Amino acid sequence: MWTGSRPTPEVLAIDEQRRFSYASTYFDTPGLEAFMLAARKRRRRFKVRTRTYLDSGLCFLEVKTRGARGTTVKRRMGYHADDASRLTGPGTRLRGGLPGEHRGHWLGRGP
Repeated sequence: MWTGSRPTPEVLAIDEQRRFSYASTYFDTPGLEAFMLAARKRRRRFKVRTRTYLDSGLCFLEVKTRGARGTTVKRRMGYHADDASRLTGPGTRLRGGLPGEHRGHWLGRGP
């Protein structure tokens, strides 16, 4: 049952294609802070990941946090697909937008 604000749902289609493949790599601190905050459903949780769209080869680094009233705030930047499994200099700077206690050393967690 559709309960959205529009009368019928809309489906994204690009060149008549409606399914898209992607690969994600999630990053976390050695103490798994991002995972633990999400598992405990904390308001100040965050997520750092790369997402590579396999059909187009586009890759992005995304930092997601919670904003006011539970909204999701996503900052994203173009990223080189060859670097999708690690944080490079530009990625480290984007991660700097996290609250201070979460800016430490990061590890890739895999897809």
